Amino acid sequence: MSIMNFYVYGSLTNGEIHFNKFFKCSNATRPGAIRGSAYRLEVGYPVVLKEGDQEIPGEIVTCAVSDMALNLMDEFHGFSRVTPEKSLYIREEIDVRTEDGAYIKANGYFFNALKLPKSAKLIPH
Repeated sequence: MSIMNFYVYGSLTNGEIHFNKFFKCSNATRPGAIRGSAYRLEVGYPVVLKEGDQEIPGEIVTCAVSDMALNLMDEFHGFSRVTPEKSLYIREEIDVRTEDGAYIKANGYFFNALKLPKSAKLIPH
């Protein structure tokens, strides 16, 4: 197991439906934000792209993660390490701003801009 930081938003944040599926840790979350762009898909849920200059609030989760758990998170997001360009989401390490203005490195899953439907609506912030 490795201790890793993750930037999460939406249903992966603490208290939401998917948090406990992947993160077996308590009190290991804190607010964080990145720069990017958020879109709402026609099916109703939001996705975040790394490209853009909006502040996207979320959480930083620091947790021990096994290789199996990381593989499950990759599969959940439709991310392939072999062909990332064909993946629905891309997992990437990014800088996340903490509440005190510092930056830390965290893994995040970002929607593949090549897969963004034309019907997606930018969520204004």
